[in-house]
Amino acid sequence: MELFSVLPQNLVAHIRPIIEHNDPAHRWDHIEEVARNGCWMAEKLDLQKEPFLLAALIHDMFSGTMRKEHHALAADWCDAILSYFLEDTPQQEWWRSVVRDMCYHHRASGRGRYPHIYAEAFAAADRGPLNIVRSVQRSWQHHPDAKRVVDHLYEKFNPRGGYAVFNSIHAQLYREENQEFFHDLANLTPARVLEIVGVSE
Repeated sequence: MELFSVLPQNLVAHIRPIIEHNDPAHRWDHIEEVARNGCWMAEKLDLQKEPFLLAALIHDMFSGTMRKEHHALAADWCDAILSYFLEDTPQQEWWRSVVRDMCYHHRASGRGRYPHIYAEAFAAADRGPLNIVRSVQRSWQHHPDAKRVVDHLYEKFNPRGGYAVFNSIHAQLYREENQEFFHDLANLTPARVLEIVGVSE
């Protein structure tokens, strides 16, 4: 079954072209990855999958134009527009409200004060399991300089003061992957970055 087939298809058709204009790290493959992570978490935590699919679809739709405010703009979009794509039922109005919070609280630099379990789980789904190869590749897409990639990843993920927030759900469900990542991060060098991205020194 196509990942988003349970959602209104006019909603998917409206948002997908917007996503394809994002930077390479936040295009459709990222949306699908977050949706898969979210559905997996919903099963693990006995939550509904539909809010995760909706939030995955919507959360980065403003990333390409207003990166710093994209989480708030996505939440505002849920308040103003999402209801037009959903049925007028108490269940789907609840989805809209929950998805609004999920979008607002998904940023890596968020301070970890979540209004409910869906928002916390979605923030974890957006991060996904930490992986040094994927993190290097995504950082390289933003700034293709090996030393800058090392500095950026250390600034973001350093366990002692990095700005990325890892909530309790992320720590619980991705414990082994996270341990391996932090070991790899401690040993990351510019030469290793170039090896990962396939660029010769």
